[in-house]
Amino acid sequence: MKVFIHIPCPTYLRKFVEISFGENYELNHTDWLGILVLGLLQKKSHPTYHYAGQKKVANYSDKLQLNFTIHQANKNGFFLVNSDETKIVKGIDDVFRTGMYRAAVLNQENFGIEYKTTITTYLDAFNITEEELSYETIRKDFNRLKENFITN
Repeated sequence: MKVFIHIPCPTYLRKFVEISFGENYELNHTDWLGILVLGLLQKKSHPTYHYAGQKKVANYSDKLQLNFTIHQANKNGFFLVNSDETKIVKGIDDVFRTGMYRAAVLNQENFGIEYKTTITTYLDAFNITEEELSYETIRKDFNRLKENFITN
């Protein structure tokens, strides 16, 4: 038997996770996403748990569906507070952007491929459209952070 959790997130991150891990990804302790999410799950008997009524939901158009076994739910819990959902989305976004930026810098340094070519190819690999995540947004962020990825 499985337990499902739905985490509000941008569409481009849902696509990234589904293509990276599969559409019916089951959380486990052998990859970064499973470790991240399972480490944040709480039991309702946890001292910091308090029922606050309707949960405030992030204003995202999509939801990431993750599943795990009843055994994992009994061991780790099955509840995420809103701030933990935000941490998960930020963590996934950091992995997504770091991989893209690192690939852009390495391709430019080693093969002379323009940053834009690598970034657009990376977005295409995950079927991410311009409406979901604009190149201009990525370019501004990349220009601000690329010094962290340059190896020379």
